[in-house]
Amino acid sequence: MRKDGRRVKDADPIYTIIPYILKYRYDSMNMIEIDIPVAPMQSYLNEKRRQGHRFSHLGLVLAAYVRTAAEYPLLNRFIVNKRIYQRNEFSVAMVVLKPGSLDETMSKMYFQMEDDIFAVHETMDRYISENRGT
Repeated sequence: MRKDGRRVKDADPIYTIIPYILKYRYDSMNMIEIDIPVAPMQSYLNEKRRQGHRFSHLGLVLAAYVRTAAEYPLLNRFIVNKRIYQRNEFSVAMVVLKPGSLDETMSKMYFQMEDDIFAVHETMDRYISENRGT
């Protein structure tokens, strides 16, 4: 029993043997390098600004990340002691610089899987304000 996730007992058999093949954390690390076209993002942000909403590029990417994790819940799993767990929450860690200094703070933002771009941006704005002390 873990407070951060529940054990997955009905996982696909191929997933249950992976912890025995990829024994170390660095074995199972996934990396990808992709080019994301900025023009569609910018046109979407401009359209929303005309409607009176101000979103940042980071807020848009975070909202897409939350939507992707909601549609594909297998992305929000982790392994401990060769057992697969599904996370109870969805979180994103972020570093925030304090204004006028080199001090920084890092902690997590927590999202609901149903959050849309408005809720994601509100959570992100609140997180930045709290951590900057403004």
